Amino acid sequence: RVIRIVFIVIAFFPKEDDQDAGGYVGGRLTYNINEHAGLGIESGWSSFNQELDGIDYGDVRAIPLLANLFLRLPLEATENKLVPYAVGSIGVIIWDYEESSLLKDNGISVEGYTSFAARIGGGADFYIADNIAIFAEGGYMWSEYEAEVSGGGLVVADTVDTDAAYAVGGIKIG
Repeated sequence: RVIRIVFIVIAFFPKEDDQDAGGYVGGRLTYNINEHAGLGIESGWSSFNQELDGIDYGDVRAIPLLANLFLRLPLEATENKLVPYAVGSIGVIIWDYEESSLLKDNGISVEGYTSFAARIGGGADFYIADNIAIFAEGGYMWSEYEAEVSGGGLVVADTVDTDAAYAVGGIKIG
């Protein structure tokens, strides 16, 4: 179990009311330093719709690039089949905005910028074979979406708080 490949699907629940819950698909590659610690990288893709008072403004898309630190505690009572862990991550999120037809028809465009992100979480692996585990994880991610909105000769900069709780489930191989 030195190198792990993880396929993940995440549901996330934004803190702000004008953002819908969304999803994320991605993967992790982790190198286990020992049975208690691992370092990894993670990336993927997510999209969520931004609306306010029933008006659709467009879709916000994100590609995170994260460095992960895992701290694990294999439970000998389960013959190390159950392994709770904590995870911390830092990195960036590359943002893109797909304007709705309402914005496009009115000559309004939105430009997103890359921003810092951090995450903490915890979960558990359950090994169904020597090198295959199913897992569940939950946590919280801090991030912002910095955007520049332009139209009609005006340019306005805005920052949207995209902090979100998340829940992950998946399979780990390796």
